[in-house]
Amino acid sequence: MNSRDQGLTVGELTIAIAALLITLIAWSSFTRKNDSSKNPAHIQPPFEKVTTKQIL
Repeated sequence: MNSRDQGLTVGELTIAIAALLITLIAWSSFTRKNDSSKNPAHIQPPFEKVTTKQIL
């Protein structure tokens, strides 16, 4: 029984895409942590509450 279908099934493609997304998210998280520890100057202060009286 030789199959003539070539390529990946839907399940195999789904697993491959999910693995790629998980890898990319982990990589970006890892590099972001390294960047922030090297250069803390880019850290922004927390947002302040701004009222209309302060703007006018």
